[in-house]
Amino acid sequence: MKKHVFAILIVLVAAGVVGTAAANEECTLPPGLESYTDLLAGQTEDVGDIYVWNDAEYLYVYYMIDAPGWYLTETHLDAKCDESLIPQTSKENPIPGQYEFGDTFAMTEMRTTWCQAIPIPACNDDVCGQELAIAAHAVVVKLVEGCTETVWQIGDVEEVNATTGLLNNYADEFNWGYPAGPFTAGPNLNIDQPAFTNPFIVGTTPTDEFPYNANKIKEYATYINVQWNGELPFGGTLIFSWSPGQSATEVKQFSGDGISLQSFSAFGEAQSGNGWFLDTYPLVENTLPVQPLVSGDYDIYIRHTQGDGTFWDWLRLEKPCVQEETAWGDGERFAEKGNWGMYFTYTVRCCGDTGLVNGGFEAPVVQEGWDIFQSGTDGLGWTVEWAGDYSGAPDIANLEIHTSGTVVDAYGGNQYAELDTDWDGPGSSGGEEASVKISQDLNTCPGQDYTLAYAWSPRGNEGETDEMEVWWDGYKIDTHFGSAQEWTYSTQTVTATGLITELAFVETGTANSFGMFLDDVSVELA
Repeated sequence: MKKHVFAILIVLVAAGVVGTAAANEECTLPPGLESYTDLLAGQTEDVGDIYVWNDAEYLYVYYMIDAPGWYLTETHLDAKCDESLIPQTSKENPIPGQYEFGDTFAMTEMRTTWCQAIPIPACNDDVCGQELAIAAHAVVVKLVEGCTETVWQIGDVEEVNATTGLLNNYADEFNWGYPAGPFTAGPNLNIDQPAFTNPFIVGTTPTDEFPYNANKIKEYATYINVQWNGELPFGGTLIFSWSPGQSATEVKQFSGDGISLQSFSAFGEAQSGNGWFLDTYPLVENTLPVQPLVSGDYDIYIRHTQGDGTFWDWLRLEKPCVQEETAWGDGERFAEKGNWGMYFTYTVRCCGDTGLVNGGFEAPVVQEGWDIFQSGTDGLGWTVEWAGDYSGAPDIANLEIHTSGTVVDAYGGNQYAELDTDWDGPGSSGGEEASVKISQDLNTCPGQDYTLAYAWSPRGNEGETDEMEVWWDGYKIDTHFGSAQEWTYSTQTVTATGLITELAFVETGTANSFGMFLDDVSVELA
């Protein structure tokens, strides 16, 4: 008896997908920033949020999907001085494909965020405070629970004859053919070798030439390589049906792209009434998970490693069903009777106006020499806190302010502050633990650079060393110390990360009511 070795190449052609464009990474979401509006899919389902902010030059729009299972596949974004300038039809229906900014993503990216930096449209001479119309569109997808769809299939799932109860079409598409049937055996493997066509293409050029039998002993179709083109964004399942016929144990191995090596076996004991191959031999169905795959060409390797008679029935690759929806940043409809496209408005933040007040400590006005003022005093502007846990200290901390010449001349104006304050004010003996932290919450633009400037001088009471820390946005950015009375004017560039930034000065020297002087604090655009 002749031995034959068959190598089978099966090419499966699947539909391609849109190529993935590089995601825009010009901005990151500032910590603590609140959502500006919802991202609605299918008009009503809240799948995420749109965040909007600006610095002195750019407008930033950030998409975030936070609904479980939803992902971005497309974004389209436009911002204009008026909604009528955003691309739309004569009937005021928006045209997202013509928007100025956007991106596309493969589903395998499982993309949940996207951000775009846009030069602020100049609607007026000063962009500060102007109102913009923003249209934020997206295409979003998610898995449909309990639903699968066929990517490709080789062979037909069995059809049961209503009269006989037997299978009408076992292996017919695998070059078995006439006269094989429920009561008639197929070709004699000792005489007729399983023929095949190379390549075997499913879905484009169907053919009935495919080996119906895999036989380790006779070396029929021992190695089968399935090649296919496509993607599995959320993974898939390979399902295959076969029969061990009348032989003993048959063993197959499956491996390949997205598939870890696994073996499957079945015993070919005759079992009358199974309804397959002369109504005698068992039909086996196995499943195999396939990992997520991006768009491309892939191989599945099938190895028949044991047995003398496996009959192929069918192979099928399935993937989860995907629901696709269009989504918009929640706002006003472009046209009440048109499609449901929406836009929202945003007022450009004034980055240069931080709201810093009383940086020169000219308020409240000191009548003579020096005085103390509780935190919250009208005009003070600074929040005052004790810099430590001081026994006996008043519940509300004080800030001590001097007039020029009381100890030193003011650096600017007529007054300056001392950060080791006093509990009782003029007339007290002093010496108590009274170091303070003073702070203000500033209005800032995330990502914007600012110039922080201030003047400081040690009091140097009896030659003691005074020390002051400078904090920006919760981080210590400098420490100053000394014992000689001399003003130093310090400047440095700082960056805001949020819409509100805390600026703080803390006395960290010996807490004895004599400490660092501070004056002329300012925060301006860098």
